[in-house]
Amino acid sequence: KQYMRRRKGGTARKARDANIWLRDRVKWIRALVQAIPVDALQLRDDDGRKRVAQQFANMTAAIWKNIEQNSTAGELDLMATWDAIKQPADQWGFIGKMPDFKTKEARDNWILSVMVRLLSAKWWVKRVNRCWDRLQEHIAILLGKVRKGVSAYVSNATMKVVRERKRAMMRWLAESEVMNSQHDLVISMKDCWEASNANPVNRRNEMMVRARGFNDYAEEQGHVGVFFTWTAPSRFHSWTQKHNGKAVENKRYQGATPRETCAYLAKLWSRARAALKRWNAPVYGFRVCEAHHDGTPHWHLLLFMRPEDRNRVIGILQRYALTDDHEELVRDIKGAPPFTDFTPRFDWKEID
Repeated sequence: KQYMRRRKGGTARKARDANIWLRDRVKWIRALVQAIPVDALQLRDDDGRKRVAQQFANMTAAIWKNIEQNSTAGELDLMATWDAIKQPADQWGFIGKMPDFKTKEARDNWILSVMVRLLSAKWWVKRVNRCWDRLQEHIAILLGKVRKGVSAYVSNATMKVVRERKRAMMRWLAESEVMNSQHDLVISMKDCWEASNANPVNRRNEMMVRARGFNDYAEEQGHVGVFFTWTAPSRFHSWTQKHNGKAVENKRYQGATPRETCAYLAKLWSRARAALKRWNAPVYGFRVCEAHHDGTPHWHLLLFMRPEDRNRVIGILQRYALTDDHEELVRDIKGAPPFTDFTPRFDWKEID
């Protein structure tokens, strides 16, 4: 449908643009599907995903059984075991890079904790389902189904899935009970959920209490608060908004996923934290992730600091936020000299 809409009019230019759009989307989606180690058709229903998860859980268990049979009593090379047992998960990209540990004991404990998960079929089902959900949502983003005027922030298909899962969870909670034989108590799971931080209302209230506590502490210490907005470069955004609010396709988009966008921002944030530490400008506060209308994440940061560090903190964060694609921020308005507008990528306001 989108291809035909782009070809509407019949001109050679429109046909060429439509062909380029179709070729790029097919290339990106084919790369996504080929990155999965199984046929994507096997993942289209719950039973198929469970079978695939069980298959890889059995594969991992077979590797572990083979290692146990071939190892002598009391001798087990944990690193060699780790390299072998994580191979099925590496095909999916489920296991990231091993963190840097200060002690061998901490490293071994981390390896053992992850190995327990790799041998669990439930863990595999959860990860395969998550992989499928992310694939579906990214394809919806690539095809323009996530944007203002169609379905802002998240696709309609994913919204239906999430709502159905929440309804199923609430049904299960209403039908389940927690028993304490020692005190002869029987409590509804729904009541437990409503009273815990799993309830979004309680979680939000707790966050607001923490924010109030941070603010009170900052006032006692004579610190100032600054609210930052940090956005990724244009190449991470599939759609943009004009001044009139209409969504238009972004020609600079390079097919990035929301996870890749968050990883990019996290990398720059880690560099900014290192710079703040070098300059002895400590900060504390909150960092939250929100979505643009096309699903691309951006960050908000509420940071408190010493008054004398305010300009330095702002300068350091701005420098790292504008690391890449600085030229896209240059504005050339007819009748005025060119100037650089930082606000689409980085903005700040001092809290009164």
